[in-house]
Amino acid sequence: FVSDLDGTLLDGSGVLSEFTRKTLAQLLDDGLNFTVASARAINEIQPVLGDLPIRLPVIAVNGAYLTDYTTGKHLLINSLAPSVARAIFDVIRSQNLWPFVCTFNGREDCLYYQNLSHPAMQWYCQALSLLGDKRLRETKNIADVFGEQVISLAVMGDKEPIGQLATLLAEAFAGQLENFYFENPYSPGYWWLTIHDKKACKSIALRELMDMFGFVK
Repeated sequence: FVSDLDGTLLDGSGVLSEFTRKTLAQLLDDGLNFTVASARAINEIQPVLGDLPIRLPVIAVNGAYLTDYTTGKHLLINSLAPSVARAIFDVIRSQNLWPFVCTFNGREDCLYYQNLSHPAMQWYCQALSLLGDKRLRETKNIADVFGEQVISLAVMGDKEPIGQLATLLAEAFAGQLENFYFENPYSPGYWWLTIHDKKACKSIALRELMDMFGFVK
């Protein structure tokens, strides 16, 4: 059984209820094959699920990662091609917007930002800081981080400019990306666009997970 987190397994405030936690813990102890598929990174998944004995890898960052829940080790990474990641960044900046850039540097996950240009970005940075998220890194020149393995980019702001950016990227990179444009349910009025490689998709990651563990399709 595979569950989404936000708006599904978690309650309206993004918390796992005690009833759900106790029930899941019992089911897992009884041998249930269970994991989650989420837009969140492993650093955001572990604090809300805590010590649940999840044995299967989790699908994180919308399918960009298959990650061991306990160790945080990535078993599969679906990243953006370097040239594509840089070109996406150029389009973002052409719209006078700034992204968060999620990377893997070969040792650990990183989440870079240069300019928290909108309250939505400030909200997100503060929320991750409160979780003690070790990925967060402020940089003076975010263009320098594209030498690392770029997993995704996230742009946040008002509905219209973020929607325009979503349209631009869909046209410029047709068939190359898996993007999600949505209003953040925990901060209404703030719109997000998360940008991934076309292989970074929950359904694809689920098939990879099934193949990895020999589950029947």
